[in-house]
Amino acid sequence: NLQGNGSTILDGTTTTSTTDNTDFGAVAIGSSLAKTFTIQNIGLAALSITSITSSNAAMVVSGAPTSIPANGSATFDITFTPTTTGANNATIIINNDDCDEAAYDFAVTGIGSCTMPAFTSCPTNQSANTSSSSCDAVVTYSSLPVASGAPSPTYTYSFSGATTGSGSGTGSGLTFNKGT
Repeated sequence: NLQGNGSTILDGTTTTSTTDNTDFGAVAIGSSLAKTFTIQNIGLAALSITSITSSNAAMVVSGAPTSIPANGSATFDITFTPTTTGANNATIIINNDDCDEAAYDFAVTGIGSCTMPAFTSCPTNQSANTSSSSCDAVVTYSSLPVASGAPSPTYTYSFSGATTGSGSGTGSGLTFNKGT
C-alpha cells in the first residue's frame, strides 16, 4: 500500500491531488518543495525495493528504502524543483519484488511559476569628480540595486548623456565621462 499525506495512492493512478501529495501545486522557479510518501508492506514477507525512479528530472526521489519488513513501513521523498514555467508531469515507479505489483507506478505533477521582479533597493543619485588632468572618472556606486523575483533577476544598464553605453550588470565601477 502506498500513501501520501495519509491517503492511499492506487497502483497505476494517473489523477493527481493535493490531498494525497501527488499535486505539488505552483512552485517558484529556483525554489523546491518536498513531499513525503509512505510504503506500507501489508504482506507476510519482507518487501525488497530495487529502485524508485522519476520520469522527470524536476521531480527527484530521495531516501528510497531497500527493504521493508512484513507489516512494516518506510518513507521516501519527492522534491519538485522546477526550472521552467508551466506543468511538470512525472511518473514515479517503485520497482520491487511484489508478485502482482512489481512496478508500482503513480503520477505526480507540479507547476513551475515565476514571481515578477521587484526592486527592493535602488542606487541614489551620485556625483563624482574628475582629476584636473582627466575628462573621465571611474565611478563605483555607493549602493547597488537589489531586486527579488523568481527566477532571480539579472541586471542590465543603459547610459545616455555625456556617457553612452549599455551592457550586463549594474554599471558600477565603469568609466564615466565628465558631464551629466
